[in-house]
Amino acid sequence: MQNILESVSGSPSAPFIRSAGKLPVDSVDLSCGVCILDAFPDPEKLLDTAYDDLARTLARWKVSQSGAFSISTELDRALESEEFILETTPEACRIYAAGCEGIRRGLYELSGSLSRANAPFLKIGQIRREFFIKDRISRSFFAPIHRPPFNKDELLDDIDYYPEAFLNRLAQEGINRLWLTVEFHEVTCSSIQALEPETPRRLQKLRGIVEKCRRYGIRVYLFCLEPAGFFGESELASKYPELLGVDCSYSMHAFCPDSPLAQQHLFEQTFYLFSEVSHLAGLINIPAGEALASCFSSCGSPCQAPAPFRCPRCGSLQPWQALNRSLEPMIRGMRAANPEAVFHCWLYQPSGGASLHAWVEDCARHLPDGASLIYNFESGISVKQQGRTRTGGDYWQSKTGPSPRFLRMAELRHEVGGTFGAKLQVCNAFEVSTVPNLPVPGILFRKYRILKQTGTRIALYGWYFGTSPGFMHRFALRLASADFKKGERAFLLEAARAEWGTDAEKVAAAWALFARGYACYPVNDGIQYDGPFHHGIAWPLLIEAELRDLFPVWQPARISGDSIGACLAEFPLADAEKQCRKMAQLWNHGLELFLPLKNKYWNYPERLEDIRMAEAAGLLLTSGWRILRFYLLRRRMYGGRFSALDEMEEIVRQEVCSSRRMIALCREDARLGYQSEAQVHKFDPALLRCRIDQLNGLLKNGIPNLRVRLLKGGKPLYANAVRQSCCRADGSNHQQKTFCWSIRRVLEGLRIRFQCRLLLGNDQVSDLVYIILADRLCSEFPILIRCTKTGTSNSKRTFSPKDCSLFQDDHSWGMDLVVPVTLIRDNPVAFNIQRQYMQVEQGSRKVSSTSTYAAMMECQFGNATQIDSWSPEAAPVALSPYIHPAGWGLLQL
Repeated sequence: MQNILESVSGSPSAPFIRSAGKLPVDSVDLSCGVCILDAFPDPEKLLDTAYDDLARTLARWKVSQSGAFSISTELDRALESEEFILETTPEACRIYAAGCEGIRRGLYELSGSLSRANAPFLKIGQIRREFFIKDRISRSFFAPIHRPPFNKDELLDDIDYYPEAFLNRLAQEGINRLWLTVEFHEVTCSSIQALEPETPRRLQKLRGIVEKCRRYGIRVYLFCLEPAGFFGESELASKYPELLGVDCSYSMHAFCPDSPLAQQHLFEQTFYLFSEVSHLAGLINIPAGEALASCFSSCGSPCQAPAPFRCPRCGSLQPWQALNRSLEPMIRGMRAANPEAVFHCWLYQPSGGASLHAWVEDCARHLPDGASLIYNFESGISVKQQGRTRTGGDYWQSKTGPSPRFLRMAELRHEVGGTFGAKLQVCNAFEVSTVPNLPVPGILFRKYRILKQTGTRIALYGWYFGTSPGFMHRFALRLASADFKKGERAFLLEAARAEWGTDAEKVAAAWALFARGYACYPVNDGIQYDGPFHHGIAWPLLIEAELRDLFPVWQPARISGDSIGACLAEFPLADAEKQCRKMAQLWNHGLELFLPLKNKYWNYPERLEDIRMAEAAGLLLTSGWRILRFYLLRRRMYGGRFSALDEMEEIVRQEVCSSRRMIALCREDARLGYQSEAQVHKFDPALLRCRIDQLNGLLKNGIPNLRVRLLKGGKPLYANAVRQSCCRADGSNHQQKTFCWSIRRVLEGLRIRFQCRLLLGNDQVSDLVYIILADRLCSEFPILIRCTKTGTSNSKRTFSPKDCSLFQDDHSWGMDLVVPVTLIRDNPVAFNIQRQYMQVEQGSRKVSSTSTYAAMMECQFGNATQIDSWSPEAAPVALSPYIHPAGWGLLQL
């Protein structure tokens, strides 16, 4: 943690190096000293941190603060609250604003100009800034996320996740809002819900965070998923059954807000919270899509008709009415305690196509007074790649967007005069989440131009990742006040000149290549979540099949293996390799322009950081492409083209060099490799050294030994002999801890039968069986059959057999189905069958919390294994279009 803090500690304290040269005719020299006159009214001294930042910048130029040239701050009530005018003459520099935050922005503008200059020269003239993005919202990217598996609450420890230098850097880069995660039952109370013992401690730390951030012009939002639904037994719901809403099966109930008691409860919760913590900015609430919440959260896909509310109270309501039933009392309670607080409703709908169903549009039209709407910028984008149109979910930094859904929501909010915001990723996203800043300003320029056109006023910069300080924050601040009269190239050149001076043309050309390359990232959420581009540089390479699983980057799981097809979804491996090769090549062309600047800027930490980020991203993109290429070649080798081993060997050599280079970069910046949602480093020097040892072992022994075997007429094998003899399709019964299964070859395909013992009690929340069949190397996306007590589901990424029968008795349930022979790719095939169910985590309270349950995966190769998760359906196989079988095996047909 300390190393990460040092990596974001703001500007260095070393003096600037003055370059030779005369004073330009349009500039004033400050080297003879200045006098700072803080005439702007600031009774709370909120601007002291900005004055201090300017003083530090002057000190680094060794400029005395007792000179004749004056720098003054003055009140101008005609300006907007954050608008400022910075006016410089040969005698003085004046900053005019109507509010403290306008003065702050002017002081940081002045400090930044001096930091970027080659000498303590200040350009004569006037700068005027007015920001159309009013709320620029980020978070402390290394603060806990308050979710499993660690369940760490930043309000209950003694760590300072908001050190002064970090906040100063955020403020310099234009961040004026931060959010942190809370659960209402932990920080609030009501007449029906008592105060928890730790609540006072949490609120005390929260007050300190709010006041500390406020000194830097940063206000704090609380992020929540409220009102939270009920999982299993709940003391509150047992005592007040009118709070139980839609029965979601498996001991899950939504919270029903449609009763006087529920309305009172929600009002009192927010009133208490905002009464206890002064100066909170407000709430950012996801009412559906992220976890079980109110009855509204059961509506379903935004592109389809809503599921009916199976609730005795609000069942007759329209979706927008059910939504407002929960929002209105929360807003009233918040505003009663703090009239200036703001409520952002983040309607999180990542899945689905381009169009919206009418019920979603109604929600946008009818949001209650006092609520702003935030919507995902890219969710539902369509991009043509490798001859097919592909639709993306959320977290797409690499794609300009926006989706038609975003534009429609913006239009609707404009029609009703409501405030509108965009959830987008500024610094990084789920394409490459382990490099804190990816320098693709051209893509961000296009996004912000659309934000301006659509009247968007709020920008939510990221999720748990995508919020680390750096160049993309600085560029986003430029965009937040841009009029976009200049084209993209001119704007990029202007930004490059401000930071890179005479090298602007070269830097802007590199940025353009980075953007072109990154835009080639495959539109495939499996590759995003499980693919090699986050930490493939730490993965082993396996020349003979071991069928090791892939693991999601957003969980602190083990290093992934060789089942590369598990992340490909609708992308054939050959197409993915081709697409990613183009991406890596274009990025590396940009690095050819960018990396040589390192020698020139050896004494400029911000420039070196920018170069380091671009190089690290290039290493990951290239390594990810090589991994796809490696397993494509391995498939050819297993098919008899043994010459593919030569190129595989060369890839191993190249990857040794890449891992070594990444070790050096990690030592320079501890943020590299850190994944903010997983809350661990997905690669670091130790993991990279382990990988280098594994690759060197291949070069020394593995590849030569395999080559000798092939020359003698042998074949590549499966490295794990145990899995190789797992089972035959002969109808034998296989007994697991809570279920049994059999599989046999029939004329029409494979007949699979399983039977699950019923799990009793409230601990059972979810019960799913997955049958997974893949090619014998797991090089393509598998056939995935999702089985429940009501049948199998059919979607783009799951298969529903026609020949299928269900059975159930008092003690068990099961299914008998046939997989058609046309879907069987190989003999043998990679096979897995697993049962998922949910259990209450040991020691947890049975309350309406998103962290109460953990998934249990029981599969063909072992007994129940806990998979940490954050909601009843969040085990990887449950929601994902990609799969994580707990160990593949070979099925001999």
